[in-house]
Amino acid sequence: MASSEMPVRTVNFTDAAFVELEAKACEPSGDERVLPRDLAIAQLLSRYPVTLDVTFMGPQSVPLGERIATTICDGASCQPAEASLAQLRNAASRMLSVREGRGFKLEWKANWPEPEGDIARIAAFYDPNNAGYVLTCTTPPPPPVVAEVTPPTVTEKTLPAIQEKRSFLSRFRIASNVSQTEKEKYSQRDPARISYYKSASDKSAIVNIRAAIAAPDIAQWGDEADATKTSGNIRPFVAYERVTHWNRYSEVNNLDFGIRSRFRFADDEAEHAYIGNLTAAWQSDDEFQSSLTRFEASLKPPVQYWLYGDSDPKREYCVWCQNANMTIVADYVGIDDPGDKVTLNNVKQYGRLGYDIEWGVRLKRPAGLPTFGMNMQYSAREDVTSNRASADRLGARAMYYPTDTSHFAFGLEYDRGKDLTSLVELDRWMITWGYRQ
Repeated sequence: MASSEMPVRTVNFTDAAFVELEAKACEPSGDERVLPRDLAIAQLLSRYPVTLDVTFMGPQSVPLGERIATTICDGASCQPAEASLAQLRNAASRMLSVREGRGFKLEWKANWPEPEGDIARIAAFYDPNNAGYVLTCTTPPPPPVVAEVTPPTVTEKTLPAIQEKRSFLSRFRIASNVSQTEKEKYSQRDPARISYYKSASDKSAIVNIRAAIAAPDIAQWGDEADATKTSGNIRPFVAYERVTHWNRYSEVNNLDFGIRSRFRFADDEAEHAYIGNLTAAWQSDDEFQSSLTRFEASLKPPVQYWLYGDSDPKREYCVWCQNANMTIVADYVGIDDPGDKVTLNNVKQYGRLGYDIEWGVRLKRPAGLPTFGMNMQYSAREDVTSNRASADRLGARAMYYPTDTSHFAFGLEYDRGKDLTSLVELDRWMITWGYRQ
């Protein structure tokens, strides 16, 4: 879709628009081949290398995509440092104008609207965290050749930040709990965190750790890329929560090993999708020699709201973004061994019904600038079998992110209520350091 800023030119320069790209990097080898955008950007950078200088570094640095999109100069008007940026901008502008040629098709496939205007589109093309633009390879793969093909190399003077390595470890997702790992964009996940606080009773130091790591899918069905289609997956996970009291035994020390299956039941409108989850996990506490087995089923109905302060609920950018959602939960826990954990001594098993409700707000700022977020979550579980395992928990936090896509976060957190499985009472203020992936 072309905007008024970027009309499709009448001059046919289709081949020239994609001349910088090399189809040998298209993958996989079947009919539905694509050129990964990080490889496309690497090819462009190898032709118009950008040299590092001090202006690229520091807390106020501007992402490369925005630098490219806003560099407009021609010939003698270009400063030496701007020449490659301007060529990179022109290369993307040609592809965005023509959209198809020389064995490639450039399409916008995200669930949110395509950006408007040259600057926004070019910046999105060069942004590795924006999965909107997809380069489809329309020509069949070339026959195999004996000679080894050397891929384009990026020197140490070429900005490497755009090439997101698709290593095995990068496929693992890290967040505060297993439900947060299901969010596709890591920048939307609640970070795993280490927190420090003072005990209200004896003023001693306490350290809290809360993290979950989800492995890549071991099974998948449906079309995950299309939010209007039914789909699902199964992921193994490990989750850990510990409260370390330096003057006495830890109160909470939960280590979970399990699998989690996610189901998306959708219709032709993605906002009407129901999200279901099934979880089976074994939890141990080596500090108190206790263990339990738990099963959980949850359903998130389509009542999630994005409150932007304007009339467009699908708006991607906003100054003060709010969201609210809820999840219905049913769980069953069997106590394999209560060990020395007093809260589990008189509980052999329990089944509960409950819910999670969450409200969040974040300050949306231009890419590369610090941003802030606040979140509140309330969880309630009502024991319908023995009335001994009812629990509720309120959590609130304010977080600072060096940039909107930063992996790291810092903040202040409050937690009160009961741990939902070990039933230990909690009441604490915490200073938090977080990480998400």
